[in-house]
Amino acid sequence: DKVWIGATADDYESFVDCRRSYFDDLEAEWAPREGSTMTICSPLVTKRKSQIVSMFREYGASNLLTHTYSCYRGEKLACGHCGACRSRVQGFYEAGVRDPGAYFDRSLLSPCTSCLVMGKPTPPGIRCHGSGGWSDSHRERKEG
Repeated sequence: DKVWIGATADDYESFVDCRRSYFDDLEAEWAPREGSTMTICSPLVTKRKSQIVSMFREYGASNLLTHTYSCYRGEKLACGHCGACRSRVQGFYEAGVRDPGAYFDRSLLSPCTSCLVMGKPTPPGIRCHGSGGWSDSHRERKEG
């Protein structure tokens, strides 16, 4: 009778189906048709990813973060630069916590000091090396 979903405040802008109002509408639609009392639980919907990472640290559960995965590609090792990876990398970076995830190239988790965006190093997980392309090398990035 309960569905739990991990939608976050970071998902709100991009995904209509990650908003509490959407879950409320879905619950209301299910109820008359099925006689259902289905509840959609979304405890993180008002939290940013950086806040969630900080909560893991605060409650002594940081070791569980090694079991989390966010990559859209669905391969064993996360790519580090798809939308889900960028959001995850940014959340860990903002929380000041080392991301323990398994990435194809961990250097993508560090800022690129050679590529300046508005006078600052390109943030972790963000594409750089020109507006049209992506460089796989990032040899100048230290391992994240």
